[in-house]
Amino acid sequence: MPEIDWPVFYKDQLILGNRSSNIAVCTLWTRKDIVEKYVDKQKVSIIGNLYTVDGISYLIRNVLANPRIRYLVLVGEDLMKSGDALVSFMQYGIEDNYKIKGKEAYIHSSIPANYLAAFRNGVRLVDMRGKPLSELGNEIDKLYAAKLEPFAEPVVIKEDDKPVSDTFAIDAGFKASGDTLAETWLNALDIVMKFGETKESEYKIRQKEILDLVSVINGDESEIPEYVGISRQDLDVYVNSFFSPEKPAGVDYSYGERLFSYLVDEQTSTKANSEFSRLIDQVKAAEDKLKKAPFTRRAIAVTWNVKQDISSENPPCLINILFNVKFGALYMTAEFRSHDIFGAWFLNAYALRQLQKKAAGELGLKLGKLVIVSISAHVYENNWQKARELLAKNLSGKSMRFIPDPLGYFIITLDKQKGKIVIRHKLNDGRDSGYVFDGINAEVLYKRVIAEHLISRLEHAAYIGRELYRAELALKSNSEYVQDVA
Repeated sequence: MPEIDWPVFYKDQLILGNRSSNIAVCTLWTRKDIVEKYVDKQKVSIIGNLYTVDGISYLIRNVLANPRIRYLVLVGEDLMKSGDALVSFMQYGIEDNYKIKGKEAYIHSSIPANYLAAFRNGVRLVDMRGKPLSELGNEIDKLYAAKLEPFAEPVVIKEDDKPVSDTFAIDAGFKASGDTLAETWLNALDIVMKFGETKESEYKIRQKEILDLVSVINGDESEIPEYVGISRQDLDVYVNSFFSPEKPAGVDYSYGERLFSYLVDEQTSTKANSEFSRLIDQVKAAEDKLKKAPFTRRAIAVTWNVKQDISSENPPCLINILFNVKFGALYMTAEFRSHDIFGAWFLNAYALRQLQKKAAGELGLKLGKLVIVSISAHVYENNWQKARELLAKNLSGKSMRFIPDPLGYFIITLDKQKGKIVIRHKLNDGRDSGYVFDGINAEVLYKRVIAEHLISRLEHAAYIGRELYRAELALKSNSEYVQDVA
């Protein structure tokens, strides 16, 4: 059997053992170095995590490149249900569109179907989820004794390597918005794919990255569009794990633990050298602050633990959540130091929106906007092609629908007696804002309006520019002008 530089994908993130072994161990979300302690590395070929369903395709590719692997042992905490998807794939296979049967998850279509069939026929999945790690060694001893032959010849299946232009690379400061999570996600993804800088990452894979992406979600999700690729049921399972106060064994942290059961070390006032610990529900503490003082700016929950995270290899991506009351509604702002826009944004946003709804209910407030600040907004190279296909099918070529500008609107008229164009700014409730502009030149007026920061949406700016041009032509030709609807 010819030798291949193996593993082909994510080599630096895997624990390598005896390449001649028939056994691979998949630890899901549980740290692989913890699982490693329970196995004899001479009896396993490789140990690695499987955080998301997208990783299944790379797992398959690595096994096809080393078909000595005949057993895949599944252990650990299945927080994102990637293990469930893998089990379904092994049991039922895929549909014609490469969707895993019974799951809202897909295998990469660049892997030929006959190779997927060879993988399913040649590899036995040993599901040990929910079993103690202490049983892992005995199971591996039994499997190792079988000494099976490779199920095929090794093959390397690479992804398409198409050049990506960085012509439009811009560094920081973008806004994505929408009435729904899905709409906002598409716009955020489009921004990163268009303007992101191509650079390396600490995961030994390239990324397209912009800095400081602000996503604003105005409404709620009545239904989950098919292109999201996740069912509402799976999203709700994610919410439960995302906000569970119990940290699964073998996991560095969970957001639920940090938000609802934050461990604080304190010194007592009577004995300066003695310490005690207590658990804090930060979300409840924030709600209590808002009940006492709805105007407070101190309703915050943080996930970053300086003592633990400053040197951690797996620090939290979500850094903090702030709650504010405005116009009788609960607004929420979440800040991410690192944000995978393709693979994690929608899951994160859905979970955060559920948290915001629950808090608003507790406080008896309406639901306000959800704002997500992604300091490093990025898409990893292995998802570039899928992101382009998703955007081409669901966003590209579609004209922008007109959304009322939250800052108000303009009434444009002609004052024939003075020979001027008159622009009056009004709030969306019909009241005058007090801003009135007049003049004879559309360009000058347009720039004055923009300089006053009275327009927040691009389509509104384009509409006002068009109408001022029409008004100027009517003024010059001494003809009637009637403002068009947007």
